[in-house]
Amino acid sequence: MSDNHTKDIIITGTYNRYNIKKVNEVRITEPTKRVAISKQISTQSDDCTLHYEMNTLNFIRGLYLNIDDFSQLHKGNMMSQAISFINTKLRSYKTQDEKKDRRCSMISLPNVIEKMLVCSMKCYYCKENVRLYYENVRDPTQWTLERIDNDIGHTNMNCEIACFRCNIQRRTSNCIAFKFTKQMQIKKV
Repeated sequence: MSDNHTKDIIITGTYNRYNIKKVNEVRITEPTKRVAISKQISTQSDDCTLHYEMNTLNFIRGLYLNIDDFSQLHKGNMMSQAISFINTKLRSYKTQDEKKDRRCSMISLPNVIEKMLVCSMKCYYCKENVRLYYENVRDPTQWTLERIDNDIGHTNMNCEIACFRCNIQRRTSNCIAFKFTKQMQIKKV
């Protein structure tokens, strides 16, 4: 016993010491990050190295053209990583719909890629460029699937590609009115 009326505890055993050490460590958590796409992408496959010098739109075009060959893509390939990334987002949209009891036919991966290509990776509302990959989870320029009618789930006919900023700003307001105000330009004469 020490003189401050405290009791000393002796911890023995490797497992116990390890767990105490884990508890005492200071943990600094950083916000979740995603890898940003760069202008020059180098990917390794089993037998060759592919070099892409393309922007995001050309990358999406490449995804769209290879839409039937997804099963043949190598795991380390940038295209397979993009498909996995889009599928993860689609699964979260499906979960949203299930929580709100919106039973409908979910938009498919090929339809999402087609929408990205048709809109030229520009937001449906503000016409700014949207990012396929992003650094921070709440990046305002990341792509999202915006539901035109918020009472219906994420179906092919009910979704457009929009930036996260516009998707959050619109909330449940009228889609047409919101689009009009976002694209309105006032010129002083």
